[in-house]
Amino acid sequence: MRPRLLLFALLILPALPTQGQHNFKILHAFGLGNDGGGVWSSVTLDKAGNVYGTTSGGGAYNGGTVFRLTPGTDGRWREAILHSFGGGNDGAGPFGGVTADSKGNLYGPTETGGGGYTYGTVYRLSPGSNGWRETVLHRFGRRDHDGSPYGNLVMDERRNLYGTAASAAFELSPGPKGWTETILHQFTGKNGDGIDPMAGPIHDAAGNLYGTTDLGGGSKVCDDGCGTVWELSPPALGSGSQGWTEHILHRFGVNDDFSFPGVGQLAMDHDGNLYGAVLGGKYIAGVIYKLSPVFATSGTSETWHETVLYNFTGR
Repeated sequence: MRPRLLLFALLILPALPTQGQHNFKILHAFGLGNDGGGVWSSVTLDKAGNVYGTTSGGGAYNGGTVFRLTPGTDGRWREAILHSFGGGNDGAGPFGGVTADSKGNLYGPTETGGGGYTYGTVYRLSPGSNGWRETVLHRFGRRDHDGSPYGNLVMDERRNLYGTAASAAFELSPGPKGWTETILHQFTGKNGDGIDPMAGPIHDAAGNLYGTTDLGGGSKVCDDGCGTVWELSPPALGSGSQGWTEHILHRFGVNDDFSFPGVGQLAMDHDGNLYGAVLGGKYIAGVIYKLSPVFATSGTSETWHETVLYNFTGR
């Protein structure tokens, strides 16, 4: 078993650099009263500078929270608990953060709960005059053969939500009768495929999804494989295809000594390069890497080239 560190306590954001260094300020220390505890994922900022996020535990029912931090004119940040999980069939353990739409609604997953034979949920929090109202959009269970969504969701311009659960990438689409789930890909670990997609996906302008798996990929360096970076492409218009196509962009442990990319989402720049973090490296303390597409003369991407940008020293 590889370690999975639970980050209790502090949310720290970088301030402006001074003399080539960053200063850090503690905005809020979690864990008092009905406050949450266990900050796993990234936070989301709105136009007013408020910070939104989740804690995997704590809250009024010890099932985790969605919180907001608001900056004050006195320099202090004030916390508001928008929702406490675990008080009903709304799920528990929101390890993934929140995604906001243009109306200020917040969307996210819970890893467990939902009531009955369910294995986590996708929820929406909507602001109103009487506070924030939660709506469960989907409960994972036996009918979709998946569950326990862990990472962040991503939303496209049509308000479709995309995420990953224990063994699959999924889409949730809004409609007049509610939200419909579609399984886009099942990660099997077979034939070089990855397994355990802990991090949520990102997407590009063409609608392709990109993400990582914590295990799999076929490497013999790690017992269950060292993980992958993957792309899922929607069916081309007019192709008649109904399914999404997976492309493995990189397998960790095959041409490097890196393993287990973990819970962090990838990032993409304007040139289509991907950036992420993974364990291993020169000091076995982790690295920041870049994957760059290498194009053939036809303009079709052939391979992806890995570059180590930084080796963490552990000191």
